Amino acid sequence: SRLTKTEIVSIDELDFAIEQPFANPEQALITKEMNARINLAIKNLPPRCRLIFKLVKEDGLTYRETAEILHLSVSTVDNQLVLALKKLSVALFYSYQKEK
Repeated sequence: SRLTKTEIVSIDELDFAIEQPFANPEQALITKEMNARINLAIKNLPPRCRLIFKLVKEDGLTYRETAEILHLSVSTVDNQLVLALKKLSVALFYSYQKEK
């Protein structure tokens, strides 16, 4: 079964590098800075929230697969993802506003 083949990796060991296809150095710098903000915001998520975010958004698991692996309900996975996305949005918006 797929569940027995899934390897859970600590999110702290992952590299969330974003490719930089821009020829313009300024655009590449902005992308690098945004990537750093995203990485920091993800690392600052609560541990369970961060793991659920990683399994769904990075590993591509469904909510149901994630729920089964972590012994949670699908609604808990959904709620944790909503929480993660809200926290990331707030963190990124605050970081952007601080620089203005």
